[in-house]
Formats: sequence, C-alpha cells, structure tokens
Amino acid sequence: MKQLLSILILSFINHQVQAQSFFDTSKIMEEVFIRPNRFEKGYNNSVTFLKTETIEHLNLGADVPILLQQIPSLTFSTDAGNGIGYTNLRLRGSDQTRINVGINGIPYNDAESQSVFWVDIADLLSTAHEVQVQRGLGFSVLGAGAFGGNININTFKLKEKASLSFNNSIGSFNTVKNNIIFNSGLINNIFQINGRLSRISSNGYIERASANLYSGNFDWSIHHKKLTMYTTYIFGTENTYQAWNGVSEADLKINRRVNYAGTDFGANTGKPYNNEVDIYSQHNVQTHLHYELNNYLNFKTALFYTGGMGYYEEFRVGKDLLSYGLDSSLVTDLVRRRWLKNDFCGATGTLEYNNLGWKIETTIGWNQYDGDHYGEIVNTFGSVALKNPYRYYFNKGIKTDFTSFIKISKKLNKLLLMADVQYRNIGYMINGTENELTYYATKYHYQFINPKIGINYTLNPVAQINLYAGFGQKEPERTDLLNSSNTVLPEELLDIELGYLYKRNNNNFSFNAFLMNYYNQLVLTGKVNDVGTYYKMNVPKSYRFGMELDGLLWVTKKLKLAGNITWSINKIQSFNSITYTYDQNYSLVDSLTQNLTLQNMDISFSPSFIGYGEVVFFPIKNLALSWQQKYVSSQYLDNTQDDRKKLESYFYHNVNIAYTLVMPKLIEIKFILQLNNIFDKKYESNGYTYSGGRMVDATGNISPATNYNYYYPQAGFNFMFGLNIKL
Repeated sequence: MKQLLSILILSFINHQVQAQSFFDTSKIMEEVFIRPNRFEKGYNNSVTFLKTETIEHLNLGADVPILLQQIPSLTFSTDAGNGIGYTNLRLRGSDQTRINVGINGIPYNDAESQSVFWVDIADLLSTAHEVQVQRGLGFSVLGAGAFGGNININTFKLKEKASLSFNNSIGSFNTVKNNIIFNSGLINNIFQINGRLSRISSNGYIERASANLYSGNFDWSIHHKKLTMYTTYIFGTENTYQAWNGVSEADLKINRRVNYAGTDFGANTGKPYNNEVDIYSQHNVQTHLHYELNNYLNFKTALFYTGGMGYYEEFRVGKDLLSYGLDSSLVTDLVRRRWLKNDFCGATGTLEYNNLGWKIETTIGWNQYDGDHYGEIVNTFGSVALKNPYRYYFNKGIKTDFTSFIKISKKLNKLLLMADVQYRNIGYMINGTENELTYYATKYHYQFINPKIGINYTLNPVAQINLYAGFGQKEPERTDLLNSSNTVLPEELLDIELGYLYKRNNNNFSFNAFLMNYYNQLVLTGKVNDVGTYYKMNVPKSYRFGMELDGLLWVTKKLKLAGNITWSINKIQSFNSITYTYDQNYSLVDSLTQNLTLQNMDISFSPSFIGYGEVVFFPIKNLALSWQQKYVSSQYLDNTQDDRKKLESYFYHNVNIAYTLVMPKLIEIKFILQLNNIFDKKYESNGYTYSGGRMVDATGNISPATNYNYYYPQAGFNFMFGLNIKL
C-alpha cells in the first residue's frame, strides 16, 4: 500500500512532465492497443463503438449487459432482477455462447461452456476505454465462432494528467457500489500506471438473491522509441445467493419475487438454507508487446493467462447415498458442493504491413484450457456419518485451440475491398465421471476454414454503402456434448449483410439488412438442467432475416435524440418435437410417445422487434436530463411456437439526471440520479419451459402433457443515486 501511495504522490508531483510529446505518444499508443483489437470499420454498419465515458452516468453498479442496452439488436436479463449478480445478453436472438467476447482482443469466453460470466469481472467498464460490439459473424478475431456477434472491451486508457477518483452509489434493494480509480498520467513520456478497486453489494430484487462482488485491475505501460509494452491484471471474486431457478407461472401471480433455492431446508426448520451460494474467484493477466520494424511493418504479440476456482453449494433432502457412489442404501439429507477449477493460457502474434493503400495482417493464436470438475459432500444429517468432504465425482476437460487468419485490404479511390480467411484447429478431451456418475472418456477434433469478404463504396463525403459476406463454423460446447444421446454436429453460418451509412457533422443514420443462414444450428429447446444451463439440439436449416436502423440527431445544441430499431424474422425450417408418454408407474411408453415434425417455427428467444430510444436535454451548463426507453416484442420459450410457452412483450422507461460541479483546484463532483422502470412495469425478460409428458392410465386413456413454465421477473420501479469525486 505504501508503494501504491508513493506512485500516486509521485504522479501528481510530476504534472510538469506531461509535456510536449504527449500527443505524438498518444497516437502511437492508440495505434498499438486500440486499432488492432477493433473490428474492421467501414465494411458494414453492424459495428457499434461505444466510449465508456458516454455511459459513465449510467454506471452505478449494474453489469455490462445492462450498460450496453442501447446497442441495436441487444436484449438482456438478470437472475436477481436488478442488474447485479448473474446477468446475460443476446444479440439478434443468439445467447452468450454464440457471442465472442474479448478483452483487449484476448478471448474471454469460457472455453468449455463458451459462455461469459460477467459477474466475475464486475465493474470492468469503470476503467475500460471503449466497447466495440459487432453484430453478426463479422471479420476474424481470436476465439470461438461468433454466431450472434463479437464484443471487445479495450481497457487501455492513455491520460495526459494524473487523476484520482472516488465513485459511490446507493439505491434500491440495499445496493451499494464503491470504487477508487487512480491514474499516474504519462511520466517522463515513457511510463504509465493505473488501477481500480471496486466493491458492489446488493440484496437483489428476487428474495435472498444477494450479491457481494469485489474486483479490480492494475495496468502499466512503457513506450520507448519503437517498442511499446502493456500489461494488465484483472481480478474478481463473487459471492452470490443462487437465483437461477426462476419463478413458476403460478407463483408470478402470488409472489413474483419468490426464490426456491434452499427452500428444501425449510421442511424441518421453517427457514431456507442460508448458504445456497455460488462462489468463484478469477484472475486475468495479459502482456501486449508492439514493435515497429519500419514505416510499413509492425509486429505485435501477447501472452495471457486466466485462472479461476469456485463452487456452488446446495442443500438436498432425502438423497440416496448409492446415487453418490457409496455402497449404501441409506437415505439422508446432505450438503454438496460442485467445484470448478480451471486454467486458460495462450499466446498470439500479428505481423502487419501497411503501404500504398494495401494492408495485410497475419495473425496466429494458440490457447489451452484445463478444467477440473468435481463434486463433494461436505455435510450429512441424521444417523449417517461420512468423512467430509467426500468427493463423489471428478472429471477433467482439456481443450486446445490453434487459430490463424490473414486479412488483406486495398483502397481504390472510393472503393475499399477486403478479404479474410481463417483456419481453426480444435481438440477437446473429457475424461472422468460427471455429477450423475456417468463415466466419459471422449475426444473430439474439429478443423474449420472460414472465409469472409467486404466491399465499401463511398458515394459522397457524407454517405457510403457496404456489402459483407462471411462463412463461419463453430464447435459444440461441453453441455451440448454431454447432454445429448445423439451425435452433436458443428454449426455453420452464411452471413450476408448490406448497409448504408449517412454521417454529417455530429448527426448520423445507418441502415443494415442481414440474412443469416444456419446449417445444423444448435437451438435452445427451452429445457434447463438443475443449475440453469440450457439444453440445445441441432436443426438442419434455420435463418434470421432482418433490418437494423440506428440514428443520432442533434435537434439543437441542447437537445439530442438517439435510437435504434431491429425488425427480424427468425425461423427453423423443420423442427422435430417429441412429447414423451408415461404409464402409471412413470415408465416410458415408447409406442405411445408422440413425435411431430413442425415446419417454419420461430426460433426460441428471438423477438421480432427490438427498439431503443433516448432523449437528452441540456437545460444549463453541466446538467443533463435523459429519458431512455426499451421495447422488446414477445418471444417463445421453445421452438414449438406455442402461445402457452412464451415471454410477453415489455416496454420500460428510465430517467437519468446528472449534474457536474467543477470546484476550484480541479476538483470535479458529479451527482447522478438514475430512476429505473419509472412506470413500474411488471415484466419477465427470460425463462425456460419443459413438459411433464403425457400420462396413460390402465384403460388406455391418455391425458395431455402439462407444461411447466418458469420466468425471471425484473424489478419494478427502483433507483440509484451516485456521487463521484474526481481530483
């Protein structure tokens, strides 16, 4: 801590060295760390570049998916209902396992589940520089195939002056956020260090859906002549009470905040189990190096490591110890923990040539994931005595990914052309017993070649049109392989996009049309397992066709309008729906099981209309009043297009008031009031469904299947108040 304070004091004393060469250096640093990690700009209109300073007034504790809600075609949901804890997002109807997320261009998705757990890196946007969101397949980046989109978060910030800020907020559901952010500024035009420490806690909208999150990052960079190095360390620890069960359709009408987690414990005590929690810690380290070989040739490389470890704990009633691998027919209440310990490391290298309108970029990347999955019984009750903890299953997953791609672009007057081809070689091994004591010893190997092209034509100084076509392939995730009794095929996507962009002064308008043709797409069935993971299945052909409109207009110097609209058709051409039939003893009757082939069905969780609007008014200097609206049309919980199994449309409104007070001696104080869902709309943004199957009695009469729908309710009216102090 003394060393940290010394660095802060030194940086403030050395203001005078933030001198003449700063702007030249900033350009170099911008080239090194931001441009290579950006998605290609100008080849289509499906890319949004969001400076995090533009959403600073919204960053009061909510997670990344909520802060990105203004992005076209984006929907989000939260387990706890108020945006803190476990959150998720979708782009064009595709869930997070189809969205490739990178931090400074380094893959962040979990290699096995291919999902993203934002809760592990809470408050990351407080010290990020920019978020880039690419909808659709896009051009090649490192990581798994992006069948919904790419998101890249650049954390590097180059600042001329040293700074120190304290950001605090408090609000509904006992939500509190505190962070401290420091930046040394550029010292002697060579060195910079910055960092953040954050704490967020909340009780959650859903009962007992508490979250206690601790996170931070520390970065340093050196620039000397033609060599630049940047290292970042990002860490986080989360302790959340489980809220992934959702709320049944019946209970929505009685108590929409009910939480079933831990309630088995109440049969004996009248109270839920108080430690039905999910705990996980993660550490991310990246080192980036750039060397300018000459005026036309640059070399970049990066090393990275992510390590994590944690568990979720559950109380279970009346469990047969035989099902836990013990030679005993005894039945007991017990407490179990399911653990995950993983390590992910890799390296990348890029050689870039840029001269005479030609740009050629060659990238090679390698990474390996090593994950241990195991379960332990940590407590038993009654007459049963075990030596605790008792490990009842263990399996290991090892996944290796080698990726290389080359991008070539050429500028010809008003025409900009680009070609891109990617090669991926993936090996994956699973060995050991799973939580149901099923033994796996399987290996998978995939090789993909993914080409893309882009054309951009400048019509005039303020308008351009662009055309994009790309083909991508993506491997199944871990649960797809383990949960299916059939062979799971890799997915394929042909994405074609046509766009028009008009930009004049600070006003802009864009139109983008897309056709995404999928082959063997893994679509959500609507069913989930006991920890909220969705089951998927291959369907031969499916597609998404739609249009995105996005615009910003300054009506006057004090009034700004912004918004976007997405309209889409999302269809499965042929879907096989199975309804199982059981007898009085709950044994499966195959001869009576119903197997229907459904045609032209809506893809689950794919709303046909998404809209966002924002009105910002600046009545006086340093005061901003904004009104945000978000609309999402109805969407189905599975692929049967059954109106009894769907999420209803919802439309909510938020208001934000932000006032900045500039004090003497460069002290800046910002007051923020965020009012969410001001009309107290009762809505659900996510859910799942499953069928209890049909029942046949002794006389042969068959009763219809019962649908079980569960939803994730979101908070009604709530507020957050923020006080930020910057020195």
